[in-house]
Order: sequence, then structure tokens, then C-alpha cells
Amino acid sequence: MKGLAIFSTRLQLKNDFSDSLFFLFHWSIFMLLYRIMASIVGTIPKPVRMVEGTLRVGDSRVSLDTVVYHFNNGLDAAEIQRDYDSMSLAQVHAAIAYYLHNKAQVDAYLAEQEIRQEQIRKRIERDFPLKLTREMLLARKNGEDPNWPG
Repeated sequence: MKGLAIFSTRLQLKNDFSDSLFFLFHWSIFMLLYRIMASIVGTIPKPVRMVEGTLRVGDSRVSLDTVVYHFNNGLDAAEIQRDYDSMSLAQVHAAIAYYLHNKAQVDAYLAEQEIRQEQIRKRIERDFPLKLTREMLLARKNGEDPNWPG
């Protein structure tokens, strides 16, 4: 009976050891896959980034406003990419997906951008009035403009 107890104890230890090896093997595989996935996911760039108050697509200077405008006017991603070759097709698709996924926030952003653009336009018109007409240019050309050194 004593021999059977020693045998069963050794068998139990062997099973515990093999269970531990099984666990360690699978844990190391899991950690390896986790590191691989983390490195892959870490390489996928964000679809848009904020630069000086404007959302830009990928690493390009093209604004999200531009992509959304063309998308809403019926252009598909390939046509947008063809017009703006500084973006890859993947970046255009990512920008469109970002827009569709965050439509309410992007529409609010676009409304803010329109207000901002209107304010900038008014400030430029105030600071640099568009009083230069054809008649003024002709007067300057002919030396008849008293405000123009000629």
C-alpha cells in the first residue's frame, strides 16, 4: 500500500509539473501575440490630427473639412485621393470613416469652422479693403491717381 501511495504522489507531482509547463507555454504564446498585436496596432496612425485649430487628415496638410466637403458632394475615396495626392487612399478611407463614426461632433466642428472662416474674411476685408477697381487701376496706369506715386 505504501508503494501505491508513493506512486500516486509522484504521479500527482508529474501532473502538476506538466500542468505548469502547459500553462507557461500558453502564457508565453499569449504574451508573444500580445506584443506583436501591440506593435501592429501602434503603427496604425490616427485618421485626423489637430493642427492650429484645424483637423488635418493623416500626416498631410489636407483638412478634414475638404475631405468631408467632397465626400458629401458625391466623390468617393479614390476620387478624393486622386485630387489630393498627398494623402494615401487608406488615409482618405480613414478620414471618411472618422467622419461617419463621429458625424455629430464633426458637423459641429464644421459649423465652428464656417463661423471662424467668416470672421477671418471680415477681418481681412476690414484691414485690406477691396476698393481697388478697374477704374482705379486705369487711373494709376495713366498717372491720374493722386494717391499713387507714379
